[in-house]
Amino acid sequence: MAPSSSAQRILVIAPHADDEAVGCGGLIRKTSSAGGKVHVAIASERSLDRKWRAGQYHDYFSDDRQGELARASEILGFEFSVLLDGDYLHRLDTVPQQALVAAIEQALLVHRPTLFLLPTPTYDQDHRAVFSAGIAAARPHFWAGTVLLYITVPFGHSPNVFVNISAVLSVKIDACKAYVSQQTGVQSWVSPE
Repeated sequence: MAPSSSAQRILVIAPHADDEAVGCGGLIRKTSSAGGKVHVAIASERSLDRKWRAGQYHDYFSDDRQGELARASEILGFEFSVLLDGDYLHRLDTVPQQALVAAIEQALLVHRPTLFLLPTPTYDQDHRAVFSAGIAAARPHFWAGTVLLYITVPFGHSPNVFVNISAVLSVKIDACKAYVSQQTGVQSWVSPE
């Protein structure tokens, strides 16, 4: 089944709001534009966080990030939810893996995706925790479907599935720009997926 098929149902598990736009925003937009359904489950949120920008840390609130997520959702065409209640942002590695696996299993049962997208494990502890729990949740005797990994940071991963997003690349870039609180002023890398 083509990624942009109207019958496609995609479930994206994102450690943080913005990972979906950076890692697979083009595929999300391409699928939603064709009439497919996309649901993004954000693993964690928090009431207050800090971001390094312009040589110092700046505080921002989850209301800011939720607004940014809502804008990215409108731009790319997906619905979203939060997997875990609580202050786990940048601390998903402290959540018992069974609890994270169970939350992802529940999302799989509710959304019944034809395509399941997980982040590649990177230097970020939240990405590693979500990847490990997502792979456990997608075990064949629980759920049988296609699992793909998306890249948010080029960390020793070589992609082997490519989707032509040239027609929606500017939309993906707009969705990434919606996350104003995450812009550091440092040159960043945006996945071509």
